Amino acid sequence: MSLNSFSDALDGAPQDALVSPQHLDLRLKPATDTSPVDIVIPTMKLTAIPGAMRKMGWEVAASLMDRWFASPAWEMPSYWKDPGSQPPGNIALPRATQIPAAHVDNRIVTMDWAMTFPRCQAACRQLLEKVSNPAAVNRLRRVLKDARWDGVSRFSLGRVDYDAREIDETCQVNMVTLGTMGDTLDDMYGALGVATVKIGVVGEAMLDTITGRQIFTVQKVGIYIRDYYDFNGFQFLGTWTESGVLSKGQMLANAFMDAQVYAWQGDGIGTVFNSDFAEYRKRYGRGGDFVIYSDVLWISYSYAIDLSDPT
Repeated sequence: MSLNSFSDALDGAPQDALVSPQHLDLRLKPATDTSPVDIVIPTMKLTAIPGAMRKMGWEVAASLMDRWFASPAWEMPSYWKDPGSQPPGNIALPRATQIPAAHVDNRIVTMDWAMTFPRCQAACRQLLEKVSNPAAVNRLRRVLKDARWDGVSRFSLGRVDYDAREIDETCQVNMVTLGTMGDTLDDMYGALGVATVKIGVVGEAMLDTITGRQIFTVQKVGIYIRDYYDFNGFQFLGTWTESGVLSKGQMLANAFMDAQVYAWQGDGIGTVFNSDFAEYRKRYGRGGDFVIYSDVLWISYSYAIDLSDPT
């Protein structure tokens, strides 16, 4: 069936605003040779999406969206995600540990959950391969300089009791992208879409008095996820019913066919865009963006990194 934008349905909407057209009239002909019948498919409430997620087993995605709906209205500044877009002036980009508690979540997304998805396992393997590549070594040099290592004495960096934000701020050395927009629609896609997996190191820097070279001995690495939960822009978030989201194939068919492409169960249906959540926030004063940090996956990793510039 063809679905249109829901903007006209917002007028007079209750606090659990609507998605999809105000109603969708269909004239369907039964399989038997009888007269066509008129039906009206009801609208779906935006706040019904977490429940639909749970029906599909998307517990983490649902919990993240529940938090957004439960929070006071707050739109994340674009420069939090892209520091290069920071406006001129004295607007400070907060350090990871200084992000206000209202704007960060480090409880819902766990690495135990994330590692059940092959794409996260693959991302972690990539990070372990990149922990000592040139980009990581250059980053480690900067981190040690910021930590005021004198370049000579033994110096410990990082601790295994650090959480993800503390690692992010003090000893993170590399990162990879987690996921693509073409991934399977699953709990990770609903929760994170495309996110970032980072790696930090715990170890000791020293000057090798025999060779005269600076060495960092890695003892452990910590891997964690960071993402931004916001609804900026005009991204399409799927066609939803109260039982779940339509598959990508069904949504593609909806875009080109004036026909029913899934087995309708009598529940509401709606097309959802980022802008729908932005409009909800503006209209009802609820919906707070936040930064996501997972817990930390610690891995023992014994490796010596030569910090000296190549000669």
